[in-house]
Amino acid sequence: MGSTGTLNGVVPIADPHKKGLIGMDIIGAGDATVFAGGTAIRGTWKKASAKDPTRIYGEDGNQIPYAPGQVWILAVGANRGGGVAVEP
Repeated sequence: MGSTGTLNGVVPIADPHKKGLIGMDIIGAGDATVFAGGTAIRGTWKKASAKDPTRIYGEDGNQIPYAPGQVWILAVGANRGGGVAVEP
């Protein structure tokens, strides 16, 4: 068995084309929320091509850096009412 690590961030991204998870196109841009260090930062994800990294930008337009370590990026199927809710 593999060892477990520490998860330092989770970034749900919304499907901009509303095709669902099977037909999701991860090239483009859409809504994102970065959860790290006990905070939630709303922003936008952008990916220009399959070879480019996915980058997350805050509402101010500046890139949000990923925390060192493991960061999970999760696709949220927006075509069936999926979304991300932030509650205290």
